[in-house]
Amino acid sequence: MTKSVGWGWEIVNIDNAGEDAILPVENGLTLKNINVDVAFMPTAAPGVFSGGGWAEVLCEGYVLPSAPSAPVKGPAYENAPASPDFGAPQTQNPNGFTGGASAAVVDGQLFAVILKTWVPAGSAAASATSRNVNIPLDFAVPAGAAIALHMDHMGVPGDVEMQLTLQY
Repeated sequence: MTKSVGWGWEIVNIDNAGEDAILPVENGLTLKNINVDVAFMPTAAPGVFSGGGWAEVLCEGYVLPSAPSAPVKGPAYENAPASPDFGAPQTQNPNGFTGGASAAVVDGQLFAVILKTWVPAGSAAASATSRNVNIPLDFAVPAGAAIALHMDHMGVPGDVEMQLTLQY
């Protein structure tokens, strides 16, 4: 018999920082499907960003081998273990572009969604953005593990929300 649970999370004043949520898994289960809906809207008053600017939100979900006994220091993904099945990632950048990459291929990643929007000069009208992702799975999660969720932000401040439905 398939079961379903849902959980929602909102950060109303995200501004160049991030937050984590930890969902401890009490009984072992097999995740069959994840549906995640994420949305961002700028909250800066018109005229505050007179030159306009970008807003970006990274939303991720992972299975950690165990629930943290203390608050997570840094983003949840920094606490996700590296996958034993992959070596260290390598990027090739012969043109010298500015950028970054994850230091490791992490084990147990469930989803990653990036929201980006341009907030025009003098107005945040029509700058909200959202995304819905539905992921079929067959992913065993042992009792004592944790589902870790992370949202972080860069750019024009705003409100971000994640709605999560898990079928198992």
